[in-house]
Amino acid sequence: MIFDQIERLRLYEPLHKGIDTVCRYLASHDLLIAPHGRYELAGDNVYLSLGMNSGKGNKSKLEVHRRYIDIQCVLQGTDVIGWSPFNEHLHVNGSFDEQKDIQFFTDTPQYHFAVPSGTFAIFFPTDAHAPLGCDNDSEVLKAIFKLSIE
Repeated sequence: MIFDQIERLRLYEPLHKGIDTVCRYLASHDLLIAPHGRYELAGDNVYLSLGMNSGKGNKSKLEVHRRYIDIQCVLQGTDVIGWSPFNEHLHVNGSFDEQKDIQFFTDTPQYHFAVPSGTFAIFFPTDAHAPLGCDNDSEVLKAIFKLSIE
């Protein structure tokens, strides 16, 4: 997991070639006024899910992805994200959804951290994360970039 300011995302380009695509997209588009939805930046290899989300409070669930790295950029508001290392000690909640590339867990995250506007968090397949742990009445505008690891 990585946490930093959006303006510093380019520093992490050596980690994945798709980060350059994300940085160029962020530099050329005003996501604060863009219509919400899915945008394919490089087909299924790099895509963006843009939207306003409501906080889930303590109902936020740990999740992992097998095929994608998440770059979760907070554009408005403050998200609170839970994190735990993904390992065999986590208790699965249902089966892995291949189509959505997601597995949920019943465990409580080991750590929680605030992700305010202007910052991002990168989650790898080894990172169980629980987004939208902020208060139920909180609204968070997020740009979630998905980078294929295949």
